[in-house]
Amino acid sequence: MNESQSTLNALIVAARALFARNGYEGTSIKAITTRAKANLGAVTYHFGTKEQLYHAVLRSVGEPFMELLLAAAAQPGSPLDRIEAFVRAFFNHLCDHGEMPSLMMHELSLRRPVPSPLRGIMGTVFQTMAGLIREGQKDGTIIGGEPRLLVVSVLALPAYVMWMRVPLGEVIGLDTHDHRMREQILDHIVISIRRSIEAQQVKRPKRRPATSGSRSRARRRES
Repeated sequence: MNESQSTLNALIVAARALFARNGYEGTSIKAITTRAKANLGAVTYHFGTKEQLYHAVLRSVGEPFMELLLAAAAQPGSPLDRIEAFVRAFFNHLCDHGEMPSLMMHELSLRRPVPSPLRGIMGTVFQTMAGLIREGQKDGTIIGGEPRLLVVSVLALPAYVMWMRVPLGEVIGLDTHDHRMREQILDHIVISIRRSIEAQQVKRPKRRPATSGSRSRARRRES
């Protein structure tokens, strides 16, 4: 790796940590270059603008995440099984890469258009999950309904747990850093999602054949 590439990578690593902690608006170019041990003009040289550096950071965290989820969705198995694999990959990746939920929280809290790298990644993730849901609706294993809304239902619970991980750990002891607790939380999430979208056969109670006594009682009630 040459010096130029090394500086570029250092800028992305430094910016990722600072954007995750302080958000886009709260992070200065000077803070990034200081953390990366680069000169002040390095951001302009390698990326042009702070916004382009931010987009590079989003791609650096989002693209491996997207590839992981696509691989989980492509595994053999029923649509429900592949949705479970998708959710497990989604949750575990966010647990193992703590900067990503923070980056997304900062971004989604802003009243501005979603940056193009994040929009593309989110679109691919949503479309992949919607495809699994449609497949399950077609074979009768997943409930009917608007697939896009069901995607929201599926992803809402693991996303909520990750974005609330600090208060959940401090207030009620659901610590995602504890491996056993993390597995317990994830199992609960998966079971809850499967129950919410799995098509259930409605079993009607069998009618008992009428006996002569019951027919006589019925006739007396009618009279």
